[in-house]
Amino acid sequence: KIDVLIEHIKLHRQIKGENHFHELKKHLGWYYKGFPGAKEARSQLMVLNTHQEAVGYLENLFNTFRV
Repeated sequence: KIDVLIEHIKLHRQIKGENHFHELKKHLGWYYKGFPGAKEARSQLMVLNTHQEAVGYLENLFNTFRV
């Protein structure tokens, strides 16, 4: 799901632009249902301010799960 979420964020930026990241935030938590540490991940995503910050955070998280 994390790779799908990253793609969703990238597409949102292409369509809406960087200034509309706040619109996407409310949808990000849906991807975390059932994951260990979901509450902390959702909280962290809510404090990020840009698409790029979110993608970076999620790529690090994804790499943590793959190890």
